[in-house]
Amino acid sequence: MTTNIYSTLSSSKLGLLAQQLAIEVTGQNIANVETEGYSRQDVTFVANTPRHAIRLGAMHQIGTGVRIAGIERSHDQFLFSQIMNEGDLTGSTEVRKKIFDQLEILFNEGSGRSLNDAFSSFFESIQDLTSNASGIPERANMVEKARHLSSTFNQTGNQLFKIQRNIDATIDLEVSKINSLIKQIGKLNESIHANEPSSQYKANDLRDNRDRLVKELSKKIDIQLIGESDSQISLTLKDGTALLLKDRVFELSTSLNGDNDAFKDINIQYGSGLKNITSTIKGGELRGYIDMRDVEIESALDKMNILSGSFIRQFNGIHREGFGMNGSSGLDFFTPLDVTVDPSVGNKGSQVVSITNASPNTVPVDEFEITFTGANSFSLQNLTTKKSEGTFNFVAGNTFNMKDGFAVTIT
Repeated sequence: MTTNIYSTLSSSKLGLLAQQLAIEVTGQNIANVETEGYSRQDVTFVANTPRHAIRLGAMHQIGTGVRIAGIERSHDQFLFSQIMNEGDLTGSTEVRKKIFDQLEILFNEGSGRSLNDAFSSFFESIQDLTSNASGIPERANMVEKARHLSSTFNQTGNQLFKIQRNIDATIDLEVSKINSLIKQIGKLNESIHANEPSSQYKANDLRDNRDRLVKELSKKIDIQLIGESDSQISLTLKDGTALLLKDRVFELSTSLNGDNDAFKDINIQYGSGLKNITSTIKGGELRGYIDMRDVEIESALDKMNILSGSFIRQFNGIHREGFGMNGSSGLDFFTPLDVTVDPSVGNKGSQVVSITNASPNTVPVDEFEITFTGANSFSLQNLTTKKSEGTFNFVAGNTFNMKDGFAVTIT
């Protein structure tokens, strides 16, 4: 009888202790209901190991109460993986929207300071001049409106370049944030491994923090997660480039690209050196910033250059056919187009290329690239149209008409 009472009290005690722990876990859940990244914790109850007893001449197993098998996070790994996989798309899209909003303000047609307004004012001044071709006020007004148009082009271009520079500075900051997140995840890997001596016990709060940081990182750069057998994780880019192997961190860095307006490329530790991964990054805020800097805004600048160059060439061609009040003819209204040669920082030869505008009426306003194919030959690629313009031979020091008015001298 004493044994039965003892067993009953013992079972009751274990039950009370188990329920007390369950209440504590419930309190923890309530206290963290607004905590970012916190996962609700669930208590798993299992029957305690039964004891053997002989009753009525037979062997029986008699229950000894309940015990806690573990405290698990209410965590859907599949859902977490889906959210993480979509994080890079979300991050990139948010960045693009933010910067396109800035561009919308810059090109706002309702501001009264847009290119459309400047063009309209200029052509209105021409219309006024046609009504009184010899009028000094009308002629001065046309010159002033032309200056305003030129100034608007320059200001818009400068603002676009300023946005590019701001994005470039932001890329530096984003790389620092990414490195910080990877290091924190690596340290949490160590802590989780140290605090989970067996598969029975889970460092739930540490795992929550790690998941929160991984989710944050997935918005900044495209990553894939690899679960390790010792409760740690590894992270790579989606092409397999390692960012974190358990607690080993591969840091990102930036370097100037002289062929891209001295904007920054992204590098990663690779053996004893660095590997350029600018084109390898496929998603996240970092990809969004790179694309807006190098593709979208660069495209807007190119289109503005083509628009202004084509307009100047066409308008000057018409102006040269007219006559001034003193009978002069063949004069340009706007300063003629000039050619800019930008040598690649990767050039290894000693050749120097000089190009001048020998035919203002025909010279194209596109961007070209010269690649030397031999000691006295080169190929020409139109970067604007993405078409090859052929191969040319030259004699060092001699000037020749390369194409449509480009006078080229190579020394």
